[in-house]
Amino acid sequence: MSSTDLCKLYEENNKNNCKSKSAIKLRLDNAEVVSDCGDFHFENFRYDEALNYFLCSLGIDNKNAHTHYKIALCYEAKKCFNDAIMYLEKASFLDEENTEYLSELAKLYYKKNMIEKAQKAFEKLIFISPENYWGYSNLGNICFYYLNDFEKAYGYYEKAVTLNPGYDWGLYNFANTKVLFQEIDEAIVLYEKACNISPDNDIFQMGLAHTYYRKGDADKSIQLFKKLLANDENNFEILFCLGKIYFYDKKDVISSKKYFELAQKSDENNSEIYYYLAKVAFFDFDKKNAIMYIAKALELNKDDDKAKALKNMIEEMD
Repeated sequence: MSSTDLCKLYEENNKNNCKSKSAIKLRLDNAEVVSDCGDFHFENFRYDEALNYFLCSLGIDNKNAHTHYKIALCYEAKKCFNDAIMYLEKASFLDEENTEYLSELAKLYYKKNMIEKAQKAFEKLIFISPENYWGYSNLGNICFYYLNDFEKAYGYYEKAVTLNPGYDWGLYNFANTKVLFQEIDEAIVLYEKACNISPDNDIFQMGLAHTYYRKGDADKSIQLFKKLLANDENNFEILFCLGKIYFYDKKDVISSKKYFELAQKSDENNSEIYYYLAKVAFFDFDKKNAIMYIAKALELNKDDDKAKALKNMIEEMD
């Protein structure tokens, strides 16, 4: 009899409240069958039903690490992350060398911003599994984004990419660190590899576009930003970057003004965009609009020293 058939029999016995000895044994004594019923529901995305079976199975055998793990997955699917963590901790305690349990626990620690615990879990993961590139990459994230230990992050990312040169997020994260250390050419190579692996990931494309510009290749930067803009025509960051590139690098006031105006429509409460619109107007000898834009910039951010300096320049035109 298959596990699916056993599951149906189990549910039928429960539904009919059968009093036979075989039904009682099936219901109370066979943790594996009960757990199989939970698997049946879990695979069909019925997480509440699956959870009931897994908890019942745990009541029969509370030392089963995998049952604790499956309960955790149910809670995770229901977005009850604290409960999921509790059962994952128990699963990892019962089976300390199981990297599947530890990986899931580390991931949830990280998701819940429990950084110290996440770091320890990832460190244990790479100790048990030295070839685990994902563990190294996440340790890099912790060092980079939370601990500001960029040298250590660099080492972890480098290890992750060495272990798996096809890991797109590892390549992207390592590229970000390369930029920080002014290794621009190497960063571009890494970004390009990440983009080739995942061509639809706009985050990777954005990183590459910004780094082309850092290198001084305005044309490649413009080309990539425009490609991204085709997928997200109201993206403030892209519009703003294009406006600045056309203004500073291409000396194209008309195009610059167009992108800055589109950016302003995308985010009307961003003081910096009004500062740049004022600069464009000032450059174009449009004093009236320059004054209007700089006043708006200072209204939104009265402490903007750049806007104050531009205001003084505009006033000196008299």
